[in-house]
Amino acid sequence: MRQVPERLHESIIWCVDHVPVGNLLLLRMYNVILRILGGPYRCRTYFGAEMICEPKDLIQHLILHFGVWEPSISRAIEQSLTPGDVCADIGANVGYETLLAAHLVGPHGGVVAVEASPSTYSLLRRNLDANGYSNVRPVQVAVSDSAGTVNLYGGTDGNRGRTTTLPTRELPLECSVQALPL
Repeated sequence: MRQVPERLHESIIWCVDHVPVGNLLLLRMYNVILRILGGPYRCRTYFGAEMICEPKDLIQHLILHFGVWEPSISRAIEQSLTPGDVCADIGANVGYETLLAAHLVGPHGGVVAVEASPSTYSLLRRNLDANGYSNVRPVQVAVSDSAGTVNLYGGTDGNRGRTTTLPTRELPLECSVQALPL
C-alpha cells in the first residue's frame, strides 16, 4: 500500500482547483503517473476516514484526489443522519458512503453495507477494516424483490460502479449471487 506524498498531492490538487487553464490535463497526467507507479494508495476522505483507492477506478480516483465522491449526495447524507440512527447502504461499492454514514451515526447507531459483487465486497471489507468501525455490518448479497439467485455483470476495472444485474449493458458475466428481499 502506497501513501501519496502529501505535500506534492496537495500542491497538484490546489493547481487543479485554482488554475483556470489545463487543470483537467494536469489531473489526468497526475493520475496516469500514479497508475504507472502502481496502487492502491491510502488516502483520507474529507470526514476523516481512511480509504484504500486505485487511481484507475473512476470513483476511487476521485476519492483519492479530492477526498469526496458525489458531494451533493454526501451533503444529503450529512443532513439526513444523526447520532444513533440506523441506515442501509445498498450497493455499497468500496464503502465511501458506508464510512460517511458510520461516522455520522456514531457508536450508538448502525449501518448495514450491502454489496453483491464478490470482488467489490473484498474492497469494501478492506476499507471497513482500515477504519475499525464496530457499527457497520457488511453483507455480501444482492437485494431483490424475492429470494433467489441473480447474475451480476461486472463493471470494468475503470468503473466498478457499472456492475449491474442487467445483461443488456454488454458487460461480462462476473458471477451469480444470492439475492434476498431487503
